[in-house]
Amino acid sequence: MTHQNKIKELAENFKSKFMIVVEPDTITESSRLNEDCGLDSLDLVEVGMVIEDDYGVTLLDEDLKNIKTFGQLAEAVFNR
Repeated sequence: MTHQNKIKELAENFKSKFMIVVEPDTITESSRLNEDCGLDSLDLVEVGMVIEDDYGVTLLDEDLKNIKTFGQLAEAVFNR
């Protein structure tokens, strides 16, 4: 699976669970979780829970605070 495909998978998963304001096909590695996709700090906590439930990866609160883009999120999820 390519890096962009990983990002698309995450985006499609999140579109079904969160109120993302953009279409998954337009999300790129540099798409910002907050500014571009409309995820707020509470959403990011929920993102951590979704990642753990759906992918079996635990992201600490400190990790989530440092993840700003879908590319960084894909790295954290798929490279652990």
